[in-house]
Amino acid sequence: GLRAAEDVVTQLGVDVEQPGRAQAAADAIDRAAEVLNVPQARIEAMKSAAAVRLTREVTELAVTAAAGSERLAEGLAASRREVADARVRVGEMRGDLVRWTYVGASAHTLLWLSAGLGQVCLIGWGWRRLARIGLTHTDPEPTRPT
Repeated sequence: GLRAAEDVVTQLGVDVEQPGRAQAAADAIDRAAEVLNVPQARIEAMKSAAAVRLTREVTELAVTAAAGSERLAEGLAASRREVADARVRVGEMRGDLVRWTYVGASAHTLLWLSAGLGQVCLIGWGWRRLARIGLTHTDPEPTRPT
């Protein structure tokens, strides 16, 4: 911009007192721009390196996540197998429980039947004994042994 302004002023016929100062300022600006281009190039390179590093990290995270999801899938498959096995075992245990419930109920019933039969036998024995003595209700008068 300074050079262009100096060129315009010179073409108009104005004598610039110190054309070297404008030239020096323009050169200083150009050198500063070149110096700034170096950090800018480094910034771009760093951005590129950061993008590459970030891409690498994202890729590593994706691989880790994929491995984790595979382990999760294996765990879920194992738990499904365990649930299926548990259902089979519960079915078998239910059958055993029903069988033992029937066995227990039958044994309980037999126990009470034997107790009742024992009572019937005891009552029958008592009636026979009373009949031998002659104290049954069918006799009008009981006879006593002399």
